[in-house]
Amino acid sequence: MKKVLTVIAFIILAAQIYAQTVFFTYQDTARYLMNEIEAKSNLYIGKPFSVLYDSLKLNPVTAGNGLPQKDIFGKRVFFEFNYEREFEKAHYLIVDFENVPPYNVLFPIFYPSQGQFGPLQSIVDTYKPLIVKDVVTKDYYAEPDWEPAINEFTPVEYNATIAAQQQTLNTNASNYIGQPFSTLWNALQVKPITIHGKAAVGDSEKEGSTAFFYSPPDNLSVTYFVVTWQSPIPKTITQQYQLSTVRNFTNPAEYAIYADKIINHVKTYPLPPGKWIVVSCEHKKVLIDGLHQWRYVVTKKFCDNGNLGTEEEVIYSETSVPVESCAIELVE
Repeated sequence: MKKVLTVIAFIILAAQIYAQTVFFTYQDTARYLMNEIEAKSNLYIGKPFSVLYDSLKLNPVTAGNGLPQKDIFGKRVFFEFNYEREFEKAHYLIVDFENVPPYNVLFPIFYPSQGQFGPLQSIVDTYKPLIVKDVVTKDYYAEPDWEPAINEFTPVEYNATIAAQQQTLNTNASNYIGQPFSTLWNALQVKPITIHGKAAVGDSEKEGSTAFFYSPPDNLSVTYFVVTWQSPIPKTITQQYQLSTVRNFTNPAEYAIYADKIINHVKTYPLPPGKWIVVSCEHKKVLIDGLHQWRYVVTKKFCDNGNLGTEEEVIYSETSVPVESCAIELVE
C-alpha cells in the first residue's frame, strides 16, 4: 500500500511539474500568450478578470501598476511571467480595466511600504471581480530576432500562398466594391497581421483608406493591399488600437471596427507585372495571302506600372477585342 501511495504521489508531482513546463522555449510562451490570450481577448473583454486569470495555463510571478497618475492609477496592470528585466527575455500581459477602486485603496495594495511591492495574490484578489477592458501581450514583434510562426504554412508555402492570394484579390477586386470588409476578409486564406491607416482626403481626422500587410510592423514587406472606404472612419476609433498595439492587427475588437465598413476600392501591391494590352481594335480590310479580307486589326502596347511603351504589336482577329486601359487608379 505504501508503495502504491508513493507511485501516486510521484505521478501527481510529475503532472504538476509538467503543467509548469509545457512551454519549453521562449517562443512557446510567447505564442501561447499571443495566440491563446491576446488573439482570443474577446473571451475576456467585458468580463471579470477572474475569467482570464483562471484560464491561464502559465502562472504570473508578479504584477505591477502601469499608470502612475492618480486619476487613472491601477487601470492598467502588467502581469509578468518571469523575473527578466531585459525586454527580449521578458514575458508579460497588459490588462486594462474599465473601473477600479480609488487611488487611496489601490496604492497600498501595489506598494504596502516604501520600496516594497505588493504580493501578487493580493493584487489578483483585488482585480478578480473587476471588468476587463482590453488584453494585449508585450510587443514581441519589436524584437529584432523574433520569427513568428504564422499559421500552418512553411515560409515557402506561405509566400507562394500570399502571392496567389494577391493575384486572386487583384483579379476579383471589383467584386468587393460595395461589400462589407468582412466579405473580403473571410475570403482570405492568409490573414494580414499589420495595419496602417491613412487620412482621408480633406479630413485628417478620419481614416479614408487602410493598408493591410502580411508582415510584422518592424519588417514591413512590399506585399500588401489597400482598402478605400465609402465612408471614412473617425480616427478616434481606429487609432486607439493602431497606436497601442504598434499596428499589430491581431485584436478581434479592432477587426470588428472594420468588419461592417463598406469597401469603395481595393488595390494590391506590388502592382501586377507589366503586360501587353490592347490599345486599339479597328474593323478594316487587310491583305492576307494576296487577298483583301475583313479583319479586326488589334494593336497592342506594353503597359508597366501605368506607363505605356512605344513598341507596338499588331495582330489580326476575326472577332472584336476590347480595348484595355494602362492607367492606375490612385488610392487616397
